[in-house]
Amino acid sequence: MNVTEKSIAFDKLSRADTISMQTKKSNYQFSVLDPSNRKGLLSGGSLGDDAIEAFWTGMVSEDSRDFDTDELKTGGRAVFFVESKTSIRRLITSTVTDLAVARAPGSH
Repeated sequence: MNVTEKSIAFDKLSRADTISMQTKKSNYQFSVLDPSNRKGLLSGGSLGDDAIEAFWTGMVSEDSRDFDTDELKTGGRAVFFVESKTSIRRLITSTVTDLAVARAPGSH
């Protein structure tokens, strides 16, 4: 089976764009608040339906040898820092299998 890698460059995103991210185990939504700082509201997976503030930090390869901070892409695991009132914790998804972007009205 030949799978085409999909990728999303954060510098091409606009405020209020929403990224849908399907992983091997879950589905996540990341609503962009500040694309230059990779900040948004993350929901889905172990977080459930409540959207919480998160920062995307990069992609770690399946073998954990490579870390890419340029773009969100399939074939690796997304790494986020998730903020709560009392702490910041790291969330690493299972391998990303599909990505889609819903563009905010008026964005390019």
